Amino acid sequence: MKFLFVLILLSIDSLAIDSKSHNLDEVLNQCYYEGTYNHEELLIIWDSHIDNFQPSEKVAEFTDCFLKKLGVYGEDGVLNLAEFAKQIPYFLEKVFGNEIDVVDMAKEVCERCFELIPNDQSPVLRCFSVRNCGIKYIHATLSNSTST
Repeated sequence: MKFLFVLILLSIDSLAIDSKSHNLDEVLNQCYYEGTYNHEELLIIWDSHIDNFQPSEKVAEFTDCFLKKLGVYGEDGVLNLAEFAKQIPYFLEKVFGNEIDVVDMAKEVCERCFELIPNDQSPVLRCFSVRNCGIKYIHATLSNSTST
């Protein structure tokens, strides 16, 4: 498992945010227009103030769509941790903007949160577990850096 994390962290390290292989907003828009979703409800996914988000059925459906399109997991429900790790900087950029160094923070979130992914949940809920863990971790890190 440690070897897998080293590979994941190396893949994150080699990322450059502006050389995206895809456009996250394009994928999000595709999924949005494929279903009927409440825009305001979907915005909660990116709210950095909510660190224990439990998605509604519609939010989970939307998230399932875009995570599959991004290759985070397939129809079989098996998480592709390397691909998930590659996407985390883009997710962090969407949530935090330029408030944090998204590549460094993505590595830290992977180190901290991937080992805590529950196996007894659907792929979407497992990804939300990482989301919630990551947001809590980032807030704690930001809080500690401002208090020193």
